[in-house]
Amino acid sequence: ESRVTGHGSRQLRQAPGIIASGNREGTIAPKDRRYFGIGQGNLRATTLQVANSFAAIARGGLYKPPRLFSSCVEKNTQYAIRNTQYGLNISPQTLAVIYDGTGAVVNEPGGTAYKEFAPVLAGLAEQGVMVYGKTGSTEEPDNAWFAGFAKDSTGRAIAIAVLVEGGQHGSSDAAPIGRDIIQFCIEAGYIGGTPR
Repeated sequence: ESRVTGHGSRQLRQAPGIIASGNREGTIAPKDRRYFGIGQGNLRATTLQVANSFAAIARGGLYKPPRLFSSCVEKNTQYAIRNTQYGLNISPQTLAVIYDGTGAVVNEPGGTAYKEFAPVLAGLAEQGVMVYGKTGSTEEPDNAWFAGFAKDSTGRAIAIAVLVEGGQHGSSDAAPIGRDIIQFCIEAGYIGGTPR
């Protein structure tokens, strides 16, 4: 499934993500799966790839390649950009575990992003918005991550990925930026508010 979601391939002229496996066909070795599952090991992905992976989770396992526009004009002819999507065959049980874990990161005391989101949780609830996320940090070089999605009671969702170069902790360096982006998206009307 990693190739379908863009990991290990080019997206929008980005450098490809790298899945180190020793197998050029894309099969991930069992030892690598253990590490990837906890965000460790030699897995490299762009922020766009991470955000789009969370978008697929927000859509219930439906992956859509990223697009910057819906059509283009070339020599006075307008062309529609194909809107492709792929089901990732993620079981409802697996999605429930992902939602539970990423929801706890943001919404429950002890969650790594809870401290940064706690002051705004009541306001998010008033808007009908639930936030799901994952914090992280990398070493050599030091970087801080927060990635996830926010979904409202009508099913509208946004996905984000924040990378702070030189950051020490995803919880204190990247999560506040993610929180502010989510709040901006609510204010701009992308999610939240009274269902129409």
